[in-house]
Amino acid sequence: MRPIPALLLIFLLFFPVPGCGYSTQSLYDPDIHTIALDVFKNETPRRDLELDLTRKVGRQLRLKTPWQVTGKSRADALLTGRILAAHENVLSENDQDLVFESSVIVRVEAKLTDLRTGKVLRKVLRTNQEAFVVPRGESQTTAFDRSLTDLAEDIVQALETWN
Repeated sequence: MRPIPALLLIFLLFFPVPGCGYSTQSLYDPDIHTIALDVFKNETPRRDLELDLTRKVGRQLRLKTPWQVTGKSRADALLTGRILAAHENVLSENDQDLVFESSVIVRVEAKLTDLRTGKVLRKVLRTNQEAFVVPRGESQTTAFDRSLTDLAEDIVQALETWN
């Protein structure tokens, strides 16, 4: 092995190479320890989407954040939301005018509020589109389920703090 020249050694010791920007710190607000989750409001005629989305968001909060999901009376913050739109767009039909391929579109908004100050910390507006093909055994139900799963992940990811 060749010895490292003294000048190079001094350079490496006193002028560290900048990092890649990764950190082991949480990406979520460290001042929040507990969060309450209200059932999303559903402004569409489609039943029970709000219950499915709320359940999926709660699961993502438990999996991805350091926050404990709790009741509103003990929470530092509150996550509320609304399903603004949920509809189907037929993409193609077969010779008998039966749906061959279609998609569902869901639009939601969510808001994270600090319950200690009343300040709105984050507003999230997301739209998701999921296609489905009927001959493959897919349906509007499976497409809505995938769409709500993606939206729940998007909502929780949008709560990250980037300082």
